[in-house]
Amino acid sequence: MMMAIYHTLKAINQRLTVYLSTVKEPSKLSPQTINGYGVQYSSVCDVIFVINDKESSLYFAIFAHRFNLTTYTIYLLGIVIREGKIKSIILQTLWVLYNLSCIMISIEACHYVKSEMEKSKAIICKVAAKSANKRVLQEAIDILQQLSLVKNIFSPLGAFSLTRTFIVTSFSVVTTFVVILIQFNLLHE
Repeated sequence: MMMAIYHTLKAINQRLTVYLSTVKEPSKLSPQTINGYGVQYSSVCDVIFVINDKESSLYFAIFAHRFNLTTYTIYLLGIVIREGKIKSIILQTLWVLYNLSCIMISIEACHYVKSEMEKSKAIICKVAAKSANKRVLQEAIDILQQLSLVKNIFSPLGAFSLTRTFIVTSFSVVTTFVVILIQFNLLHE
């Protein structure tokens, strides 16, 4: 879903950039065209709001599940390493890498959406700076205000933000849990 939002934003930004490059005189910018782009941005912002508001429990459950799988698989990997079963070691390692890559891909998609939203703001600022028409300027300001109000960081249940820094945090949490599990396992031996 995040990649669909990203590609939609990218397409809107490309069309607006092409439109701006074809208009040679700032007075020729059409308020209706700028308004049309504003409606498109508004639709994307609505989707982001719905994801953050309505779908966040689903995203939270998905990430919690992935972290649990990763932590438990790393723990099992430690046990299998001690037993020396090569096939199991390879299988557990691949499973850990798969879960970690799923987490990273999800977070990277959210990062792409955030960076494309920032590009959108920059393009609309160019429209505002280039416009000689007060209606175009007002449309650009309205779009900028709407884009500024949208929280373009995905945050499932407000528990964490899906940004690149979350990758480092998640690796730290998984490592801590694995160390704790290993320590408990050593106590019982």
